[in-house]
Amino acid sequence: MSKNKAVTIVTPQAVSDAQKKSLVALLQQKVGKVTPKFLVDPAIIGGLTITIDGQTIDGSIIGEIKKLHSQLPIVSVVTAVELTTAERKKIEEIVDKKVGPAEYNIVVDPSVLGGIKIVLDNQEYDGTLKGKLQTLRQVLLKKIAT
Repeated sequence: MSKNKAVTIVTPQAVSDAQKKSLVALLQQKVGKVTPKFLVDPAIIGGLTITIDGQTIDGSIIGEIKKLHSQLPIVSVVTAVELTTAERKKIEEIVDKKVGPAEYNIVVDPSVLGGIKIVLDNQEYDGTLKGKLQTLRQVLLKKIAT
């Protein structure tokens, strides 16, 4: 004999008995016998959430928006040390003025030695000590070769 699955259904407002019956019937077709618990949470915007044995399915508008991939440009920032909140804010202000709102990926890489590197799409702005030393090395090698 199969065990009933615990199901919690959360909606933004109370649902009618007919809606409950339809939803339970559909769930039973999909997952077998269920023991439903209906809750109301006005914080849910449109749709509902369903939790079946600990696994949540978020069918709310907010849940759907969270699933969207960001449409913002991704800016990678590489530094040798962790940025302070003020430093991070300043970098974001400067970049946002140039490209508009962006999603930031901050990476701490001690191998850059110091400074900052910002990568946006295929553009790289390398102000790190490692980058400057590499450029100096290339210039010196060119001069030696000629």
